[in-house]
Amino acid sequence: MHAIVVGGGIWGLSTAWALIRAGETVTLIDRGPLPNPVNASYDEHRLIRLVYAEASGYASLIREAFALWDQLWQDLGRSHYVETGTLSISAQAGDWTDRALGNLRALGLEHAVWSPDALARNLAHMTPMHPFRYALVQPQGGILKADRIAEDLVAWLESQGAELRPNARVVEVEEDGPGVVLASGERVLADALVLCCGAWTGELAPEFSGAAEPHRQGVVYLEPPSDLRAAWEKSPIMVDMGSPADLWGAPPVDGTRLKIGVGTARRPARPWMDLIARPADTQTRLDAWRDTLPDLERYQVLETKICFYGKGQDDRFIARRVAPRSWALGNDAGHGYKFGPWIGRETARMLRGDMDTQLYRNRLAGQIS
Repeated sequence: MHAIVVGGGIWGLSTAWALIRAGETVTLIDRGPLPNPVNASYDEHRLIRLVYAEASGYASLIREAFALWDQLWQDLGRSHYVETGTLSISAQAGDWTDRALGNLRALGLEHAVWSPDALARNLAHMTPMHPFRYALVQPQGGILKADRIAEDLVAWLESQGAELRPNARVVEVEEDGPGVVLASGERVLADALVLCCGAWTGELAPEFSGAAEPHRQGVVYLEPPSDLRAAWEKSPIMVDMGSPADLWGAPPVDGTRLKIGVGTARRPARPWMDLIARPADTQTRLDAWRDTLPDLERYQVLETKICFYGKGQDDRFIARRVAPRSWALGNDAGHGYKFGPWIGRETARMLRGDMDTQLYRNRLAGQIS
């Protein structure tokens, strides 16, 4: 089977990887270079964790995802994962962290519950200044070094004979079968087609209109005070800091920088139209963290970076048939990176006929019961 994969983010790269591992032929197309630094998948780090509140199916499937990452490390010849553990904060009964605690207990996953005093003793530099009920600490989870993963995956695909087509913008999907038309007018045909275009999926697959719209998001990189640097380098990732603003962050590990984000700061926007960070982007995120991160005024702002991803009404991944033997994947929803190799494996199995298409859709949506 010859498959075309459009999009060089983590879902596209992983789908190409899984298909080649299964003995198939792959053409990988991206509108920019490979890897493409504009892709949401290309960054210093992405988070992976077992802590989930909603969509408990993903809390089970993430264990499969960890196993697929291990398989990828074997193929790449080195790991780009740093395990840090995971921290979240419960501010009130029934909040995100409280629900995540229930999931961890139901799945029998190791965790610890720390009182505010215990958190202050162990992680004073990460202890919120606002009142909270407890801290949830889970020993698994950590940093995926995304830019290094993309670079090594592109090199591996090339070494395995994949046809790489960078700087080739797809403008149309063939209606009658697997194939695309490029901006140059060239038609590229195959036996199967997968669109993994992230925030750009709707441009080629109108079926995604209203289901996963492009959203603009930003992150801020910080340099911690010198007296806190060593503590930060041993810190867990942060997935919920007990604020309704949905605060999350990544510690500086293995040459990466401290990064903070604000989930509620995202907004609908057209991709490619607003990639430059403005001072307001930085200030919005600093303001959201000001009552949570002690001594924030002592931290140096290094950079604010903008990315785009697809976001629907929920955070469940979507797969839709857009033409005969042609599929589009979307709604990465800001948490799709950690499932990259798993998405690739599942998609390859479906395309090869090893998995029923409805089961495939259900599993991508986290519906495993």
